[in-house]
Amino acid sequence: MTSSTSTLSEQQTVLLSLIQEEFKEKVPFHISEVYACQIHWHDVYSGRCDEVSRRAGVRADLQVLRDAGHIIFINNDGLYKWIQPMTNFDQINETFNTEYEESPTPEYGDVERECELKRMKIAHDAGVIPQIRGEGITVVGDPKLLRKDQIIDHQEAVRLKLPQYYQERHGNDIDVDRVESIKVSRGIEGYLLGVAPLPAVSEIKERDGAEITKPIIGSDGKVKTHVLRNGLHRFVGEDFDFRCYEIDADHEDFLELYGTTANNPSATQTIGVTTKDDAVYAARKWIQRGRLKKEVNDVTEFLKKHYPHVTPSDRIGTVREILELEGVKSSIKPYKQSAIKDTLSSKHGIPIEHDPDNKIARFAYVLNSNTTIDRYMREVERFQVTNPEYQVEVYSSLDNTPSSRNIEVTPTNIREVRRKQKEAFEDSADLNVAFARLKSKGKIKPIKFVFVQQDNDNEDENSLY
Repeated sequence: MTSSTSTLSEQQTVLLSLIQEEFKEKVPFHISEVYACQIHWHDVYSGRCDEVSRRAGVRADLQVLRDAGHIIFINNDGLYKWIQPMTNFDQINETFNTEYEESPTPEYGDVERECELKRMKIAHDAGVIPQIRGEGITVVGDPKLLRKDQIIDHQEAVRLKLPQYYQERHGNDIDVDRVESIKVSRGIEGYLLGVAPLPAVSEIKERDGAEITKPIIGSDGKVKTHVLRNGLHRFVGEDFDFRCYEIDADHEDFLELYGTTANNPSATQTIGVTTKDDAVYAARKWIQRGRLKKEVNDVTEFLKKHYPHVTPSDRIGTVREILELEGVKSSIKPYKQSAIKDTLSSKHGIPIEHDPDNKIARFAYVLNSNTTIDRYMREVERFQVTNPEYQVEVYSSLDNTPSSRNIEVTPTNIREVRRKQKEAFEDSADLNVAFARLKSKGKIKPIKFVFVQQDNDNEDENSLY
């Protein structure tokens, strides 16, 4: 079979020349990329009244070009390849069908798709769907119904080794239970618009800070035109057609920031929300991008603006933690319980766990707070009453958060505060009758207290105190 332009209309001939000029030997090109050449094909189809009609004209003429042998039709997802005149179209087409995995059956046909789009637009216009908000973020048009195989989600970003498109949360793991609950809910109730904000995607295009500026071929051989910015669980839990908003920003940084704030707690979303760890992660990234100064006031305002659920009582402690992680040391280093454990394990090789072979029990606590010391002491004394043969080791730091500390810790008083906390901890145990009896008989071994380094002015960060 030899292709020829003699049977093509003038409109189809112009479209073919545009495809040849734009894509040449590109393997493959997607119909969305043809649509993207609007500066050209708008003129070709200027007689059509609107965007939908013009796109329909493009699709029809692509079918003619395919039937005439000027382009290869790769699969049902709009993948094509322009070719020079060829002699065995069926063989080549069969080859491509084996190279590219067939797409899953779409959830909707054209009529159902149009109806769903109208339903989403009505809900959008009526204000039923919670609106997307974020610094530097704009919403592009009405809600969209995209194919999932044209979107780069977190898993696809991992497969393609594109960390800039990883899910922008502190943890990237999928909660299987949440995904399953979404599937079950969809099966029982259908898709309920307005229950939660729609997930958001952004188009792969030229913008400041973007490393990839054009659609790319995914690990499945499909052209990827958009990136998922939030809503990973919905993405994994939904069917082939994906309801979403398209968002845009002048700089890629704002799209990444949106991914960390989009799930902040709200009246419509109470599970899977942004955590304090997400706030720490985002603030550090913003600092590293040069958009946030390493200063207490600036970081405090950043948290106040983007993460209001990090409460004022916890905010200054979080700010100090962020600055400490970014190399700005306060006079007294802040610690969380998890940080104590990490430090002891990584720097000192001490696992915070019970060692039955050597009869040693290790605990990690943040002291200097009346709201926690009694609870911690109860835990230790219960263990000692049950296991009096064990040597108990308590590894601690001092709370220095204004809202929860007993006393402000400074380089001047840190040793005194440690001593008083040790005494208060030990005295509290005597209130337990069973413990007091064992202790009076000399059957309770004295607790070994160890404090992690916190005085950045006078203490060696690699030592324990």
